Parts: sequence; structure tokens; C-alpha cells
Amino acid sequence: MRGTMASQQVPHTPDAISKDETNLLKLLKMGHGIARSVLYKVFLWGTMQKEGESVEHYLLKTQGYSNSFYRKCFDQYQLKIMSDKSKECEFDVSTLFKVIKHTCGKLETSTDVWTTENDTRIEWLVTAIKNFRNDHSHKFVGVSLETLILQSTHLKNLLRRALMVAGNLYGKSDEVDQEVKKMEDDIETVRDQHLIASDISSYEAVLVNEKLKHFLKIEGAKELREKYEDLCQLNPVYFLESKGVLLDVSMVFTQIEVENAGQKAKGFHVPCHEILTFCRDNTTVKHKTKVQSPEVYLIEGPAGAGKTTLMKYLKSVWLNKNESILGLNDYDLLLFMECRNPSLSSFSQLLCQLMPKTNATYFREGELLKFTLDLKTLVLVDGLDELNSHSEKLFLDIINQNNKNLVVLCTSRPEKARHFKMHVPPTFHTAHLKIIGIADNRKEEFVRKYHEEMWKHGRSKQDTENLISYIKDSESHLKNHYRLPLNLVLLTWLWADDPCAVTPVTTSCELYIQTHNLMKKKLLERLTHHKDACDINLQDLQEKIKNVMCSIYKAALLSLNKDAIEYLLPETVDQIKATCKTNSLPPRETLSAFFVIKVVEEEEKVSVPHKLLHDFYAAQCIVQNLFYENQESKNQSLVQKLAVFLSMENVDPVIKQAVLSNASAEMSLISTAPKPGSLKALINDLCTTESGKINKYQSMLLHVAGIIYALHGPEVQEWIAKEIVELLRESELGVRDDNQWFDLCELTKNDPVVISHISKHISKSITVTDKRIEAALLMLQEAKPKEISVSISRKTKDIPELQDLMTRIADCKSQLDLAFWQDFWEPDSLPGNDQQVRIISKRCSLGKVVCHVSGSVLAEMQGSSVYLNLAVTSDLAAQEVMDQLCNLKPNFKLDGLCLHLTTNVSPGVLKKMVGIGMLCLVVSGVQDSSIKTVCEMAKAIMPQNSILMDLRFPQAEVTYDGWYDLLKNVKKAQIGVAHISIPEEVVLLQKEHDFLENFAHKKLCIRCAFRRLGKEQMREASFSDN
Repeated sequence: MRGTMASQQVPHTPDAISKDETNLLKLLKMGHGIARSVLYKVFLWGTMQKEGESVEHYLLKTQGYSNSFYRKCFDQYQLKIMSDKSKECEFDVSTLFKVIKHTCGKLETSTDVWTTENDTRIEWLVTAIKNFRNDHSHKFVGVSLETLILQSTHLKNLLRRALMVAGNLYGKSDEVDQEVKKMEDDIETVRDQHLIASDISSYEAVLVNEKLKHFLKIEGAKELREKYEDLCQLNPVYFLESKGVLLDVSMVFTQIEVENAGQKAKGFHVPCHEILTFCRDNTTVKHKTKVQSPEVYLIEGPAGAGKTTLMKYLKSVWLNKNESILGLNDYDLLLFMECRNPSLSSFSQLLCQLMPKTNATYFREGELLKFTLDLKTLVLVDGLDELNSHSEKLFLDIINQNNKNLVVLCTSRPEKARHFKMHVPPTFHTAHLKIIGIADNRKEEFVRKYHEEMWKHGRSKQDTENLISYIKDSESHLKNHYRLPLNLVLLTWLWADDPCAVTPVTTSCELYIQTHNLMKKKLLERLTHHKDACDINLQDLQEKIKNVMCSIYKAALLSLNKDAIEYLLPETVDQIKATCKTNSLPPRETLSAFFVIKVVEEEEKVSVPHKLLHDFYAAQCIVQNLFYENQESKNQSLVQKLAVFLSMENVDPVIKQAVLSNASAEMSLISTAPKPGSLKALINDLCTTESGKINKYQSMLLHVAGIIYALHGPEVQEWIAKEIVELLRESELGVRDDNQWFDLCELTKNDPVVISHISKHISKSITVTDKRIEAALLMLQEAKPKEISVSISRKTKDIPELQDLMTRIADCKSQLDLAFWQDFWEPDSLPGNDQQVRIISKRCSLGKVVCHVSGSVLAEMQGSSVYLNLAVTSDLAAQEVMDQLCNLKPNFKLDGLCLHLTTNVSPGVLKKMVGIGMLCLVVSGVQDSSIKTVCEMAKAIMPQNSILMDLRFPQAEVTYDGWYDLLKNVKKAQIGVAHISIPEEVVLLQKEHDFLENFAHKKLCIRCAFRRLGKEQMREASFSDN
């Protein structure tokens, strides 16, 4: 039986092999066999490997290639085979071409030499031989006898020239004649021989398989691209408005930031375009095997961070065949599965669903899987946290193929990442990344583009630049909130609806409150036009929605109690629906305003759009039970709950009304004023855990605090502040990191009473940033942490309260890290930090320091292990600083020094920095004309036999020629430098950057990494962490 469905066409089977195809097979044999033998001889003659040395060892150890550069040069098959010396005789044409390029002596590196026709250059000859093989390997139409003769003669001439040129180049002329004769005899033998029946049958089977692989590679990929065409747009706010604003996914994902979570290079920030290549180069394996094992990658992130967006972006890049993701175009096929889909349970089913036309046209039943496994394939698995019984079988079927051609990329929420470890065998190579969210330097661009899309769709009439200004003004205390793309989208909708709803001091919790109000507003608008609710007057409709909200908040809390984070408990959903019916509201329309509704395994599932919003709903339940605006509202709420219960029990309407009337009268006598201890009692009563611990309620409790201070500020009494702090302490807030308490400070708008209670729990270490100065001033009245880190990004002259903060810190006599970033990176002509540093210099022991101070203040500093980042802007300042650095006091030990010099400083006033463990140099505003001065600066400060850990160039305006001059000067002056860091925005062609990178790595006196850094990396990296 052909195909898998009765409606499928009969698969196309290639015809039997023809005479012309026999001629093609002869050319293939020449290209794969004879040409390979000649290239292997060229490799043996020209390689600079030592006897017994593998190609891998030669390039990494002898030539000094970095691991990343080495892996960039070769594919996975080549990397594996090049590690074994005994496998060199098995190198194919592609591998030989590359190893000749990288291991043979006397060859040019210029691309032009390798690609410009010149039969006196071995570079062009080996390229032409490789191209001959490629051209005929990818043909499926036979060739005539005349073409066979012409092509075989052409190849023979190429191979003869290659042997002669290589023999002369590498001193093997005495071997050339013998090798040429052998090659010519081999070509003539293959060309003239008659293939017997068994040969033809063998070749025919190979050719049929190759044709089917080719059809799958071309037609299958085409069908996949057509299918993905409509799957690359997003509507992230479907719960606000079903039509929403559809976005092209490439607009969003290019601005998402990712970091490594695996054991190798943990915490390293991974550029978006390098996700696949980074995973490939940083895999780990628990149990090594002799065979090449498959690769499986995990990217985890909270809801709203961009996981599904990543999947859509990968599909978009692949279908458009662009280069936005390095390594993506290496895959012949890109497959996609959603773990929430309950209809598929095997890999074959997935393939038939994704490529039904290709399967029906070319393949017999079961063959599509077989030929897919022969192609290099990337499988995207979206949402391991949503696995069901069917999709779990599908995922395991993919994994159990155990095929090295399959690379699997999965996404998951953090709490369900264990599914990855449970299902992936320990012999597989794995990599693990985390999506952090929108990169700091891309937030404005993202919001601007999204708001412009809303303008196009008529969803906003507000000014975009005013929105951008708001984000800038509020970012100091909402930086983490703005990390999630979904939060930025919601903010944009808030702004579009009413810019006055938010201010620069609006807290993250207040943004959730405003977002929630917008959800209710949108629901109200929809219900006024809904056939089941349009007859209800507006005031009554608002009251009915309010009644339903009580049920929603309770459902969120009950589900949180039972750890039902992914989906609400079914019984709580039934309760909400019952409340909707009691209030004459359409259940699905009402639920969809606040939840995501899916059908999973034929069962309706309801979930909150993301975890923080779930915690917010649960917190509303706590606050509602603690505070009521008046007695009537509480009575209405309780009567409403009773009405729902009576409806669910099908109580007679007359009896029901009598019970409700009696209950209303009784409850009017009950007092609801909150009393000391009532918040703790509520938590104990409503939040249940088997262990008795309330750790999992920490996020909810923070929301409780935020809601209380946002909605009931004047009513907050001292005992409430105390109980909030005690409950959060019980949830282990601040146990691992004292800085977590600053979240509570922000939510309570730095309430002095709250901070007074917080201060009792601060003992280890705090970090004071621009947004935390007000809270720290209050906190340090009582708290005396052992370690304090100050990290100020603005100009210190614009922060008048900084003087008081320095005085408070001095009183603590703590170990102090001090960073005035903008004063260091954009120093004024005169030192800007003398006053602040002088206050603390004699009373605190310094660790990491980033500042712009004079020599006299430098003389007052103390610390047993100091890493100093110091800006110097003039010759006079340099002379003072140099004198002090060369005559340090015994109580000031400098382990690391990073000097930021402007081009105003003359190399002649600098002195050698003797006895400092790590030395870095930053020179800003460099142009081509000042390259020589930079080298003189470096030479002036470097003691003999020392190295610079980093030579960094912020705000440089240097051309390719300038960077090349820099490297040549560094080489000539024998300056040892580990990293040369240039701005990302410097204009360089890729081949120019590759040449500079290779020159720095190979030609300087020590291996040097020539790298490009974005503005954030350039400015925020602390050299003291080297």
C-alpha cells in the first residue's frame, strides 16, 4: 500500500537507470574517488603537522586557534574525524579542501586568491576540484557520452595541474610524474569501463535514494516554508482584545536577551544570532560514548519572556533563508511540534502532517521518516511544560530516533524544566539557555515599533515619543518589570488607552492594577454588545463583573495552594462559570478577558497569561478579605457567594430568596475593621501547605504589599507594615540575598515604617543603585551590613542626596565596592568624585572602585585587595595619579588597575605600573590618527614581561585600515594583550573582521581575542571580574 491515506497520490518512483545516468555515475566516481586521492596527496605534501599529530591538535595547540574559531571553520562531522590521526586517509573532498586551507604552508589567506581563476596557484586549483565534485554530486539528470569525455578531460587537466603546482611548491617534483600517470590511468579506466548488471543495480539503488533525498530536501522544505508562512505573526494580548495587533515576529525576537544556564560558561550572555552556534559549541554530556550522539538544547524562561516568540522567529528566519540566526541555514529541514497538541503521538505522524503533499507524491508508507533521518534536521519543540500523554509519546519518539542528523531545540517554563532531564538520555549532548527578556538597550525600539503598529491599526492616538519618555523616566525602578516583552506590550496598551493612568513613580504592582482595570474595561465594552448581556444597564453590569472578580481571585488562590500553576483547578473554573451564570454573564466571554482558554486532550483548560499575574489575582483575594471599602460591599460579596452555592445546589427560588434576605440582615451586624494579627491569620487560614512553609507565596505576598499600599495607603497601620515584613521573612525573602528587600521598598513607595522593620533583617550585603538611594538612606539608619556595593549610573553631581548616603555608609565601616559609572566612562575635565570618595576613604575598606578622582584623594584610599577603575583626562591629573600609583601606602594594595585615558593625555607623562596583578587600558574617542599614540600609552604603563588583560576603545571612530595599523603596531612593539575590544557600531565588512580576528589571534606575541562589544557590554563589564 502506497502512502498513508486513501486520498494520496501514488508516489513517484524514479525510472530505471539510463545510459546517460551511467555516464553521470562515472563522473561522480571520478569526483569522489580520483579527485579525492589527488587532494589527499596535496594535503600530505603540504601539511605542516608534526609526525603523528592530528589536524585538531595542530590547529588548536600548534597554530593556537581558539575553540570557537576552530569550530567555526569546520562542521560537526569534520570536527569529529579530524581529532583522529588514523582517520586522515578517510577525509572526503570537502574536508580535504578545508584542511589544505588551514594546515598547508605557503598558501595565501586572501579569499580572492582562492576564487580567482589561475592555474598557477594551488589555492584556485583545489577550489576548482572541489567545485567539480559539488557540481556533479548535485545533478540528477544524466550526461551524454560527449559530455562525459569533455568533463573527464577537464578534470584530468585540473588534477594534473594541481599535482604539478603542489609538487613544485612543496619540493615533491620527483613524485609528480608517477602520481600524474596513476591519476590519468584511473580516469581513463573509469571513463571506458562497461558497467555489469550488478554494478548498474547497485548504482541504481544509490541513485534512487539520492533522488528521493533530493526531492525531500527541495520539495519538502518548500512545503514546510509554505506552511510556516502564516505562523510567524503574534497577538500577545488576545485576552485584552481578540483581534489585537498582529506583529511580524522578527520585530520582537531580535531584541530578546539570552544567557547560558549550562555548566560551561554559565551566565554568559548569548547574542540572539548566535543561539544555535553557541549551543552547538557548548554542549555537555553525562556519559560519553564512542559513537557520535545527538544534540538536544533547552531554552527556559517564564511565561511572557518570549519562548514561543523564539520558535516563531526561527521559523521566520528559516523560511526567508536569511542569515539572522547563525547556523540555521545549515539545516535541510526545520520541523515544529507544539506540546499542547493532543492529536499526534509519533514522529511519522508529525512528518505526514507537516509535509502531506511531499509524502503523497514521492514516498511509500514509512519512507518519509527514513529519508528525513538522512537529512540535517532541526526539530523545534515548543512548551515542554505543556506535554500531554500524546505529545509526550511524540517527543520520546523523536528522542528515541537517536540520530546524529537530528538536533532538537526545546522550550519550557523553569518549573517544568525537569521534563527535559527526565526524557533526554545521559549519552546525548545537551545545552541549556535562559531567556532573560528584552535587552536593556532595545526596550525603546521595541515599544516604539509596537506602538506604531497600534497606530496603523487604529488602536492608539497617543504620541509615541511621550511613551518612550515615560519608559526612560520610570526605568530606574521598573527595570526588571520591563524585562518581559509581555509587560512592555501591556504598558503600551495602557498608554494607548489613557496616558494619565501611569506616572514615573508608578510601581510594578500599580501597573498590574491598571492593566487589570483595562482588562475589566475591555470586557465591559464587549459585554455591552454581547447578545446575552446587552440588556443589562451599565451600573449593574459593572457590579456583576465585580462579583465575578471575587470568584476569579479565590480560584487563583486555591489553585496556587494546590500548585496548579499551569492550569486552574477544574472545580474552581466551574465555580467561576457558576458565578457568571448567577450574574447573567456569558461564561466564556467573561473568562477569556482574564485567562487563556485551551482544549487539551478534549478537555477545556484555563490558565493565567503568566505566573506574576496569577500571583496578583491570588493577592487580590487576600486584600479583599482584609479590607472592604464599606460594610455594604462586604455584605454583597458574602451574599453573592451564598447565592452561587444555592444555585449550584438547585435550591428552590423562593427558599433561595428567603435565605439570602436573612443572611443579609445577619451580616449587617458583623464588624469588618482589620485588627492586629488579622493579616497573618488570613494567610494561615487561606494559604495551605503540607510543610507549613509559605515560600511559594513569596511573590503573592509582595503583590499583597503592593496592592495594600496602592489602594489602601491612608488606612495602613503600623501593625500591617510589621506583619507584611514578618510574613515575607517567613517566606525566606532576603535569606539568600538582602537586596530582595528593596523590592518591598519599591512596592510600598519607601514607606519609613516598612523600611524600619526591614532594617532588622539586613546584615550581610546590599547593593545601592540610583533608584535605591532613598530606601538605603532610611535603611542604613539602623542596619549595618558587612558589605555594601554602590553602583551609580548617573552623573554624581546630579544626585544631591549622594553626600548623605556616603556619610551613612562611612558610619557602617563596611567592606565597600564603589562604582560611579558615568563619571568613569564620560569624565568631565576635572575629577567629579573627590567629595564622595573622601567621605568614605578613611572609614571603609575598599574593594572594587570605579571613579574619577584626583591624586590627593587617591592617596587617602585604603583596602587590602583593591581593583581600581580610574578615569584620567589631562596631563596634570595623570602626573598626580601616576605619582600616587607608584608610591602606594602599605594599607592600600592594588590587585588590579584599569586606566581610562582620553586622547588629551600625553604618553610621556605616564609611568610603568609595577607590581599590579591585572592591568587594563581604556582609551576613548580614538581615531585613525591617534592609533600610534594608543600604542605609546600602552607601552608607557606596561612593565617588562607584562600583559594587558584588555585594551578597550569606547566611542572609537576607526576604519579597517586604522584597526589593521593598531594590530601591526602592537605586534611591532611586542605589546602583550589578551583582548582588544572595539565598539559594535564600528563599520567593518565580515571578511575584514575575520581577517583582524585571525591576525590578532595568530600574529601577535600572545594569543589575542579581537572582539566587538555592544554599548552595554563595553560600559558595564567590570574589569575587576577578570
